[in-house]
Amino acid sequence: MRRANSRIAVAVRRAAGGLILMLLPMVSAAAQDAAGLLEAADRSAELYRQGDLLGALPFAEEAERIAQQAFGPDDLATATHMHNLAAVYQGLGWYDFAEPLLQRALVVREGQLGPDDPAVAQSLNNLAAIHFAQRNYRTAEELYRRSLRIWENALGPVHHEVATSYNNLAGLLYLEGRFEEAEQMYLHALEIRRDVLGPGDPLVAQTLGNYAVLLRSWDRDGDAAGIEAEAERIRAAR
Repeated sequence: MRRANSRIAVAVRRAAGGLILMLLPMVSAAAQDAAGLLEAADRSAELYRQGDLLGALPFAEEAERIAQQAFGPDDLATATHMHNLAAVYQGLGWYDFAEPLLQRALVVREGQLGPDDPAVAQSLNNLAAIHFAQRNYRTAEELYRRSLRIWENALGPVHHEVATSYNNLAGLLYLEGRFEEAEQMYLHALEIRRDVLGPGDPLVAQTLGNYAVLLRSWDRDGDAAGIEAEAERIRAAR
């Protein structure tokens, strides 16, 4: 296959309740394949952001198919598009389709980037979310904690990805009735999100709402009322 010198491919990943665009350098395929890949990935990302998962699905599948043909199954570019397609399946609740893609993407990323790369943490986090949804809490916790360690080491302790990991872990621990551990996780997430995003950010309100649910379940209604009021003030100001 003839190759151009280089290109920048637009990749899509799921984070904090949606997909965001990333710029990832990767080896080029033929120009026609590159154009088709970028077009499909862009369209999938746009429809995903709009909440049209079924509309995004054929474009995500097309991007993954082109990547497989252009780069082969063991390329980082292909792993990115497998991860993206899995995110769409995951959003639809089609976990049996999403999990094998995420597992394969994880193997490729670990093999080529090493076990401590943030891209590995992405795959681990999404795999954890699948196990969480299927109530495989022990496995989900292991994966969430591993992704948290990677993000803390790679990005530092004050980063929005770290806050998301704490928030995810808190939700899992809450469902297991481990309220004290869950509270500490929510407080960590709140501290980071307030610092990184500002005290009036919607994600701060989201975490406050989650924390209030925990407090209500813990029969700490007075504390919960104050937290709920703070969350409502943030939402009202938006």
